[in-house]
Amino acid sequence: MSPARPAWRLVTDSVTLRTRALKLDARIPRVIGLSDSTRQRINQALELPLRADIAAVRHDYRAEPAGRNGRGTPDEFLYDYTARPNPRGLVSVSLVSWSYTGGAHGNGNLATRHFDSSTGAPVSLPGLFKPGVQWKPRVMGELALQIRTRNADERKKAPEMPADWQPFEMPRDLNAQQPFWFSPAGDLVLAFGQYEVAAYAYGMPQFTIPAARIADLLAR
Repeated sequence: MSPARPAWRLVTDSVTLRTRALKLDARIPRVIGLSDSTRQRINQALELPLRADIAAVRHDYRAEPAGRNGRGTPDEFLYDYTARPNPRGLVSVSLVSWSYTGGAHGNGNLATRHFDSSTGAPVSLPGLFKPGVQWKPRVMGELALQIRTRNADERKKAPEMPADWQPFEMPRDLNAQQPFWFSPAGDLVLAFGQYEVAAYAYGMPQFTIPAARIADLLAR
């Protein structure tokens, strides 16, 4: 029997800023339920960059009489998060930031952060796999299959489009900054930001790779 993994959950620190030029709402995650040293290590990594971003926005707008969006309304900034419980011994959090400073629509950004729940050490996508294994061809191959299927489904929904229309495209690469998480069932979810693999209308697409397809490659 494998040893029990430390239990964790997230609580929220909220930040709200309102001026004539700025409307900012932020939910900052903070982990609890772990040892003091692990908790402190994770919370520093989660909180400090977010608080620095918020401080930079506040400083940038300190002297503005109105928003820069041309509509006479405050520019908007939103920071939010989602906990990603999983059976892999990771504290996993997806972070979304969104802003509107003018134009047809706002812009969003997606990132994920992962930490070993016992030590607080950061974990990236390459760190999920056994040392020396060629994980990227397998994962990219699984991703290509799903993208082909999704493109075929989209063409069925839009018969007026050309027969070779492919609204989803392959990412250029998968690296240490790639957003991912494990589902509660242990499957690997790869997520992509706006415009990264599809048009804005498709949001931030996600692709789930069943754990059984890559189990022999995983280190955890």
